[in-house]
Amino acid sequence: MHSDTKKWLFVAVVVFLLARGLSQAAPQIIPLTSPQLWQRLEFAVGNVPSVGNPFDPDSIRLDAAFTFPSGRTLVVPAFWYQGYQRSLSGGNEQDVPTGTGGWRLRFTPPESGGYSLSLTIQTNGQ
Repeated sequence: MHSDTKKWLFVAVVVFLLARGLSQAAPQIIPLTSPQLWQRLEFAVGNVPSVGNPFDPDSIRLDAAFTFPSGRTLVVPAFWYQGYQRSLSGGNEQDVPTGTGGWRLRFTPPESGGYSLSLTIQTNGQ
């Protein structure tokens, strides 16, 4: 396993364990891809408060602050994701939801080394 991969997995596990230790309802960060330099990483973020419209930033906003090995910080907004199965029926395209929707986060690491990640969740402007 590449050393950067080990560091990312360690950070993800530490963040996950810290979130679990704070509260049962604390957000969970689940890596969906393996970390590689200049390759997109994707995370699922669970245990986020429910709102009527996840697309309305006045109702909910979920931001991740990545701190690079150099000390620089980059804030990346999370987004609502829903998978779909596309098919043709009678010449018309149909999209049927697959699975449950949820929050996702994507990031491409531009530096080698260990990163840290923190989440900020605002609901109804607070």
